[in-house]
Amino acid sequence: MLEAKRLLAHGDETAAQISDHLGFVTTSQFNKYFMQRTGRSPIDFRREIRGQATSEWPT
Repeated sequence: MLEAKRLLAHGDETAAQISDHLGFVTTSQFNKYFMQRTGRSPIDFRREIRGQATSEWPT
């Protein structure tokens, strides 16, 4: 989990690339695992950690 957070916070890889790097079979599996442990999606985590609240992104 620490590696996933580090990659999301400081890297430019997509969630799909990170999930593959960490050995998840699918990106969906990684997203679910991350959500269960942090309470947010990997993309929401990245936005928050980089100082960009989800509400600031266009829908």
